Amino acid sequence: MFQVPQAVAQIKWVDQSGGGWWNTPPNWSPARVPRTADDVYLTQSGAVNETVWYYNLSSGILLESLTIDSTGPGTITLWQGYGGYNQSLSADNEYIGYNGTGTFTQTGGSNEVNWLYLGLNPGSSGSYNLSAGGLLVKQGEYIGYNGTGTFTQTGGSSSVNGNLCVSGTYNLSGLGQLGVLDDEYIGLDNKTGTFTQTGGSNTAMDLKVGFSGTPGTYNLSAGQLFVEADGYIGKSGTGTYNLSGLGTLVVGVDEYIGFNGGTGTFTQTGAGGTNSVGGEYIGYGGTGTFTQTAGTNTVMGNLWVGYNPSGTGSYSLSGTGLLSVRGNEYIGYGGGTGTFTQTGGTNTVTGTLYVGNVANPPGTAGASYTLSGGTISAGSIQVNGGTTFSGCGTISTSGGFVNSGAVTFTGGPATVNSDFTNQAGGNVQITSSPAVLTGNFTNNGTVTLTNSNVTFVGTYSENGAYISSLGTTYMKGDALISPTGYWQGGAGDTWSISGNFTNQSTQNTSWSTALSTISLTGPNNHLFYVAGADKGASLAGYTNNFAWGTLSIGGGSLVLSASGTSGYAQYVTTILGLALSSGGVTNVSESAGSSLNIYYLASAPGNAYLNDAIYNLSGGGELIPVNSAVPLPPAVLLLAPALTGLGCLRRRLRSRQMTGHGVTH
Repeated sequence: MFQVPQAVAQIKWVDQSGGGWWNTPPNWSPARVPRTADDVYLTQSGAVNETVWYYNLSSGILLESLTIDSTGPGTITLWQGYGGYNQSLSADNEYIGYNGTGTFTQTGGSNEVNWLYLGLNPGSSGSYNLSAGGLLVKQGEYIGYNGTGTFTQTGGSSSVNGNLCVSGTYNLSGLGQLGVLDDEYIGLDNKTGTFTQTGGSNTAMDLKVGFSGTPGTYNLSAGQLFVEADGYIGKSGTGTYNLSGLGTLVVGVDEYIGFNGGTGTFTQTGAGGTNSVGGEYIGYGGTGTFTQTAGTNTVMGNLWVGYNPSGTGSYSLSGTGLLSVRGNEYIGYGGGTGTFTQTGGTNTVTGTLYVGNVANPPGTAGASYTLSGGTISAGSIQVNGGTTFSGCGTISTSGGFVNSGAVTFTGGPATVNSDFTNQAGGNVQITSSPAVLTGNFTNNGTVTLTNSNVTFVGTYSENGAYISSLGTTYMKGDALISPTGYWQGGAGDTWSISGNFTNQSTQNTSWSTALSTISLTGPNNHLFYVAGADKGASLAGYTNNFAWGTLSIGGGSLVLSASGTSGYAQYVTTILGLALSSGGVTNVSESAGSSLNIYYLASAPGNAYLNDAIYNLSGGGELIPVNSAVPLPPAVLLLAPALTGLGCLRRRLRSRQMTGHGVTH
């Protein structure tokens, strides 16, 4: 703290020639060289710019105080190290700019002081220029106490055993070395502080940029800043940190951006710049913003964006920025609001990327992750209830993607290299942009496909709802539908399945694909489960009965099966790709013990090649035409313009002599 000089013995500079040596007695009043316990005043009020060259052969002198102050139009400067004289100076207190202006220039030697003040009183201004030699501040250093202070260090070493308080300007460059044993404050006591580092090294125990309602800014473009414990950008104040160029910031424990009601902003733009921290909180009971367009941000522990109910955090990743989190990444935690926006760069999380709260109660409204470019690589991803994950790009996990909130793929192609589980209550939407999911996909909630296409490379398991609107779904593996699952689509919706179609759904009133297409592709055999009830050759079989508009066999063959051995049938408007021979279908068979029928609408134009005939299916079932004059169900009525002559259809008796490839019953 500030200590008022004690008047032990006062000695004042009286030379007014523009320059003089410290060790010349006539330059002082009284006419002697300063000695231990003196209060030394390098002061003037004239118009001459005065420089005092420090030269002192006496050792062990400890001044009570040193004051460098000009209250006139001229300046006064103490130059230590002038002429290569690298001698030592010691004082209890040094005041550079007491009521006026003062300058201390050090190009060599050593300066030891308990308390150093630049710009002590209101209206004063003090400057310290260090290019060589050493400065040791044993207690505390104030750059701008109640006045204005500027410390410019281009070399040498500056050590502060207590706190360094910058309420003015500190410029560090070249090979300068600054070491602060306790805390380093940039902006405090309602006076803005700015630290600009373009080289050298700065080491502090704690860093506090923007403290207690005061703005502070740290600009690092080259050199290294080492914070041994915690770094705060906006600790109950407004803090700004700009990392650019080749600057390196290392925080040994945790980095807080926006702490305890403060506002913190961290901007990382340099391609070669690095930020390495133990843990990182963006919005810890305050408002924090991290914008990264380049460089590397490495978090050895966890990253929290929006921590605690009063915390609001946002992270923006773009360009070539690399974010590496060795622990977990939380977007919105403990009731905090977190937002992550990624338009480029790479976000790598060794642990789990959580979007939303993992504490009670589950779910955090306001937590969101928006991806519109770049890549995400995580051990696993968990999107919790009440939160959103949206956009496009590439997402990869080794442990799976679990959604209990809302995931939307839109704005461009999206690729998810991961197993994916959509939990009950979760929503996945693929809208107006293609998506590829390379792992196994389990849906317990709702999947909605709108005006787009999606590819599921692994096994697709349906326990919820799949709703398609003008979409194409490619399933490269098996489609497994449990009793609780159902699909809905309309005209223009297609499911293309390369593996098996195992439909064990019992949700006949929710299932709606009577206008949609299911296509079985590939040269292999496809197990095809039949879930509909056999209602005979009647249009009633097309209502609430798992009917399809078109069934297409694009290669290989179908092996029909069902949950039971009888009473099941598949109703389709059009069936394509059948191989007919000797009154039967050669590429559709039934599993042992089944007796399953397929019914097709005889008048559908695509069925003309079937000649309105009945065909045997290997295993006991039949392919049977539906001809009826009874009113059509609503789903089939939508196809009426394409189905000519339905009004004059007559019921075909199974005993009718069939022509072409047909058989006689």
